[in-house]
Amino acid sequence: MRERLAELLNELRGDRRGVTALEYGLLAGVVAFALIAVLTTFSGDLAALFGRVDSDIATIATTAPNGG
Repeated sequence: MRERLAELLNELRGDRRGVTALEYGLLAGVVAFALIAVLTTFSGDLAALFGRVDSDIATIATTAPNGG
């Protein structure tokens, strides 16, 4: 039983098939973390920017001749 377990562990140690998937998974996690951090940091600025754009569009629509 012990010998079989040792053989199985040796086989698994040499198996590299899952390493690439693991690396891609880690990379995806880092990218997701960075994206969340950036969006969280700039969310107030983005909201203010879109608020100004919305206000400017509303101003233009109401001051244009014949309603636009």
